[in-house]
Amino acid sequence: MKEWKCGICEYIHEGQEPPEECPVCKAKKENFSEVSKVASQWRCTVCGHIHEGTEPPKDCPLCKAPREKFEALPGAASETAGKPAAPTVEKEEAAQTVPAPSESAHSIVASSPGKRWRCLVCGHVHVGETPPEKCPVCKAPTAQFVELDEKGTPIHKDAAAMPMEKPGIIARILLALHVHPVLAHFPCGIIPMAVLFIAGSIFLRSGTSNFINYAPYLDYATFCSLIFILIPLLLVFASGFLEWKKRYHGVRTALFACKIFCSLLATICLVALLFWTWFDGSQVMLDARFRLIYLIIAVVMLLAVIIAGHLGGHLVFKKRER
Repeated sequence: MKEWKCGICEYIHEGQEPPEECPVCKAKKENFSEVSKVASQWRCTVCGHIHEGTEPPKDCPLCKAPREKFEALPGAASETAGKPAAPTVEKEEAAQTVPAPSESAHSIVASSPGKRWRCLVCGHVHVGETPPEKCPVCKAPTAQFVELDEKGTPIHKDAAAMPMEKPGIIARILLALHVHPVLAHFPCGIIPMAVLFIAGSIFLRSGTSNFINYAPYLDYATFCSLIFILIPLLLVFASGFLEWKKRYHGVRTALFACKIFCSLLATICLVALLFWTWFDGSQVMLDARFRLIYLIIAVVMLLAVIIAGHLGGHLVFKKRER
């Protein structure tokens, strides 16, 4: 029987064909690679993903880089080939009563020495004798880690029983299509432009420019930009909350708290700018003090979106070994 390893979470599947979907991280069939008896290690030079096998994969399961972007790690095959693990006392006692399985049935080469621990929140796998105090990806506490065996399955089944409900069909579709990170690109692309419009309008009214008559056009462009930001930003906030509840099980860590706070702060700043512009109109830009406050609110909104996007990228791409 063949063994197939998930390139995302290192789950091991036994069968003639890889599964259609990884039962641990929900990765697709294309992310599985056959476990070789004598394994070599190949590293993707783009994202740092480590692949085990006699040859590199056709595409990197993480960044989709082609086979040519992989490089062989020196000494990986020589250290693992021909060095079967020493049997423990339990294995020796079991061998006296149970017929030993074939050598190819459970021949797995560990990619790193030491125990493996998987975060039940984000799926990050930590290698070491003990789990970390906090997950380096989602900042979940050590209680959220469960030890994995050599096949990538939890050793203590009760510890892996997560208190979560299965997402509905609509939630699964939204998570599979990555709706939240896709929608986040719309406001993130328009907000810097709106801040530049505000700064340009202030510059034209500062008395150092001969084009002050063009300032109202930038004010109108700013107002239109803020409206176009508001619509997708509300969808981004709703889809992000859904992803936090369903994909990350609503865990309350500093990372998620900061991400939610930044999202709320950006939304509040946006609504404040819209209402201020709607009720005062061009009068906002006639007073130098109001112009400065208006610009500060816009910059705070931009910084909040940048921080929230950075934390989201940290969750998506995780902490990979280079």
